[in-house]
Amino acid sequence: MGGLIRVRDVVAAMERIAPPGLALSGDPAGLHAGDLETPVRRILVSLDASYDALRRAKRDRCGMLVVHHPLFYRGLKSLAENDPAGRLATTVARSGFAVYSAHTCLDLAEGGVNDCLARTAGLAETTIMQPIKGEKLLKLAVFTPVSSIEKVRRALCSAGAGHIGRYSDCTFRVRGTGTFRCGSGTKPFQGRPGSFEEADEYRLETVFGEFSADRVIDAMLAAHPYEEVAYDLYPLQGQARTYGFGRVGELSEPEFLAPLAGRLARTVGSGMAQYRGNPRRLVRRLAVWAGGGIDVKSAIDSRADALAAGEIGYHDGETLTDAGLALITLGHGYSEYPVLRPLAGRLEKELGGRAAIVVALGGTTSRNV
Repeated sequence: MGGLIRVRDVVAAMERIAPPGLALSGDPAGLHAGDLETPVRRILVSLDASYDALRRAKRDRCGMLVVHHPLFYRGLKSLAENDPAGRLATTVARSGFAVYSAHTCLDLAEGGVNDCLARTAGLAETTIMQPIKGEKLLKLAVFTPVSSIEKVRRALCSAGAGHIGRYSDCTFRVRGTGTFRCGSGTKPFQGRPGSFEEADEYRLETVFGEFSADRVIDAMLAAHPYEEVAYDLYPLQGQARTYGFGRVGELSEPEFLAPLAGRLARTVGSGMAQYRGNPRRLVRRLAVWAGGGIDVKSAIDSRADALAAGEIGYHDGETLTDAGLALITLGHGYSEYPVLRPLAGRLEKELGGRAAIVVALGGTTSRNV
């Protein structure tokens, strides 16, 4: 299984999967319980840190829970156990479990909650229904000795740099001569203290999104042989990518509304979904929205035949049907379940297989306190 990992390694992995810069204002995503230095051998991935999830974690000897919904969405007024929120907080504290919540970071992230629901629905190519955040594009230029160019290049690209559209490992290099004088007490890669040096170097350039900047720069510094690394970071025009809620796309084969609702219900595990509209309406273009909080205007502007969502409020439903959309309601939690197994797989890969991942797909109840 490899070397020991700690809570901080799991947090870093989750921040690569769902960057914290995506969190909406007021969202308490992040580490909710536990010590960053605590060793972790088994992790439970669940929608919530509910009592059911805590019992499952204890049964399966998990030391940490990675969840979607925040454990403490609103501030606690006390830890008194006659209050449900206080009782849950003290239960988590006594358990010794670490708890990390990804919440809106995972909602918006590429490959996150909305993308997984779209794939589950059978949408191969999708666009974002409600754009929320744009990620600024950065360019890095670093000066590297010729002998280390491949090591540094691989480190940068492995950390997430070098993506342009559907291309990866995109870099540019040009060879030149660097000069420096080694100061007193230095330990230079080339030369000795007091000497003036000319170094055969490459200027290596690549691009990446701002949310991965810390990870990319840390990887570069770890791979670079110089005691002091010279590099430039430039903001660029344009965006690395856009993040948002909801997805919309074309079904590979048109489906009637009633059979489509039944298929989606079975696929997400609810067994039954409510639908609103003509059961024989043919759906070609489908919009999906995981969880709740649908932006009605975005749903109407999607030009979809139908909208499948976790939950749809009564008045929003009236407006959407008046605008011509058929509606499918899957249940809040059920619409988010499709992310759990892919998330577990990505987390296992990020951790290099050094921790066992357990997935809790059922028996948990959404609890935001």
